[in-house]
Amino acid sequence: MMAYRATPHSTTSLSPNVMAFGRNVVLPCELATGVAEKSAQTIEEYSLQQRMNIEKVHDIAREHLKKNIQHTERSIMTERLNSGTYQRNQQCGCTTRQEELAFVAN
Repeated sequence: MMAYRATPHSTTSLSPNVMAFGRNVVLPCELATGVAEKSAQTIEEYSLQQRMNIEKVHDIAREHLKKNIQHTERSIMTERLNSGTYQRNQQCGCTTRQEELAFVAN
């Protein structure tokens, strides 16, 4: 489970550890080799830094999710346009076929 939680997700490009804790956890191999970060912060500084990290990470994740949703919507629209499944006067967010094609092209 530790490896899964340390692996970035394809949608957010962030690992579950970063999303939950605002940082990556220290892996056992990092402890063994001495590569782990050393921190000489006070508790107040650490908690403030963690809060800022989590806010920043969540903002990044939101942006990645928005881009992913837009890509998915564009793919669905393209698939529908290419398959010809729209019925006359069906609401699709566009008023003419030219506008639909222009939307997909962007």
